[in-house]
Amino acid sequence: MPRFLKAEDIPMKQRRPHLSRWRSQLRDALTNPALTDEQRAEIKRKLDNLGKPKPYAALAAARQTAMTDVAAEKKPPTIVEPEPVAEEADDASPPQTRDDLLKLYKAELLQLAESEKVPDVKESMTKAEIADAILGYRQSGDEE
Repeated sequence: MPRFLKAEDIPMKQRRPHLSRWRSQLRDALTNPALTDEQRAEIKRKLDNLGKPKPYAALAAARQTAMTDVAAEKKPPTIVEPEPVAEEADDASPPQTRDDLLKLYKAELLQLAESEKVPDVKESMTKAEIADAILGYRQSGDEE
């Protein structure tokens, strides 16, 4: 079973240099003009508690009391439903500009070209070439 050291178990002769170094670091931190009021209060709290034993037993007792109070109320646990994620509509208009097309993955571009029945589109083509073919096909279809 592991053995835990308490601060009281370590001789003050060994603790003192570390405590004084930590105290000086905290005091130096207090001189920082960019600190918010909350940060300043937290540093002051750390300075006040420096070298004092931490009240773990009191925290455990408080936690146990809180757990007992919750159990005594016997309320059913609150279930929080996740918010539904808005999915993109399938009938959304296809990308109109070359930049929009280039933002798609190559597989998506190939699928789009296939769905629009763009001729002469091959998997060996680059994204830019596929995008240009799609736009060219759309423009030729608009002119007719």
